[in-house]
Amino acid sequence: MDGFAQGLLAGFSTVDNAMQQRKALGLREAALAQQQKNADRNYELAQDEFGYRKETGDRDYQHTLDREKVGDEHWGKEFGLRQAGMNARVGIARQQLAMQKETHDVQMNNMRYQQAIQQSATRTYMAQQAINQGDYEAAKNIMAPVSDIVPLARILRDPNFSQATVNAGQKLYGIMSSPDAHKDPMATLYSINENMSDIAPLFQTEADRAVGQVDPKTGQKIVSAQISHIAPVPDKDDPNHHSPDDVALFLKVKYANGKEAIKPVTENRSSDLRDNVERISIHGLLDTASSRVAASHNYLQYLQQPQGLSKADIQKEEARIYASAARGGTDGQVAVDQFEARLGIPGAKERLLQSQATDAAKTWAGDDQVRQMFMQDALTRKPELFAPGNEKQRDIYFQNYKARNESTQEKLKDASASGWAGQLRYQREQQQKNNDFLYGSD
Repeated sequence: MDGFAQGLLAGFSTVDNAMQQRKALGLREAALAQQQKNADRNYELAQDEFGYRKETGDRDYQHTLDREKVGDEHWGKEFGLRQAGMNARVGIARQQLAMQKETHDVQMNNMRYQQAIQQSATRTYMAQQAINQGDYEAAKNIMAPVSDIVPLARILRDPNFSQATVNAGQKLYGIMSSPDAHKDPMATLYSINENMSDIAPLFQTEADRAVGQVDPKTGQKIVSAQISHIAPVPDKDDPNHHSPDDVALFLKVKYANGKEAIKPVTENRSSDLRDNVERISIHGLLDTASSRVAASHNYLQYLQQPQGLSKADIQKEEARIYASAARGGTDGQVAVDQFEARLGIPGAKERLLQSQATDAAKTWAGDDQVRQMFMQDALTRKPELFAPGNEKQRDIYFQNYKARNESTQEKLKDASASGWAGQLRYQREQQQKNNDFLYGSD
């Protein structure tokens, strides 16, 4: 029994141990399964966390990139603005320096010009006194050190300039002495501008003051200048009308690059756009022109005088010749013109030829009305027709003139009463044109 009991207990013990082991194994398996489940869950959580962190990191990184890009753009714009502002300040500073330099240069040029004029004033006065006494050699020596900006110095130094001045003065005088010159000032001004290329030498010394200036826009230096035209300016008291006394001068300037432009003469003689156009007295302008023409004319007369014969000697001889001719009953002025023509004094030969042509024309025309009409036209347009040796040419012109005149008369005879007045007006117009005698051939 004891053995059976022990065996039975041993069997129960074995079964119990087996059951305990199976239970423990089940618990271990359950624990392992839970661990696997926990591990899977943790893996999924870790994977989700990794994905979340990656997404968050990518988003933060992209946000950082975007923020840095915006920052870079903002910095670039700010830098660009600072750079533009600095460049603008530098540009303004350069422009201000350039304007200050130009203003300084203009002031220095004007100062040098005024200083030269003032320094030469004494010499100019002394030279003028010598000229009044007929001593041009002394005047030339006195003005020798003086610059060409002083007109008298240039006149005495350059006979070609003197001749150009005289020619310009004659052109201007021809326009201003017209009977209608004062009736229509604008037409007269237009005529002056149309002939400005011939008149410009009168004011060349003033135009030369622009040489050396620099254009503020192009930076080009002016190398030559000449008066281009004269323009009216508004009246100070009535801006709606032109000033009767003041005008503006415009220059045709040439730059170092060969280009040309029209620029006004300004108050400070500068190219600055802020420099106002100068109002110049037309009366002062004409007085200046007149004095220069007279000085140039007198100097040219001196140059053409025979050696050893002064101006006073010539005037004394002319007075004697005029008085002698008057006592003899002849034209004293013709005798004086003959004397001056022999000396080669400018204008004398032309006056003498005109006088001789007039006398010959009067003799040729006599009391013939048609010849007298032709004579008036021819003396105005072609006085050389009455010079000796031109008789054949004169007859050809006269016959053509006469034929045309007779043709006009025939037309008048055939015209009706109403047309008669029109033909008369036509005839007067033809006579006023002074061109009838030019219809023949040479």
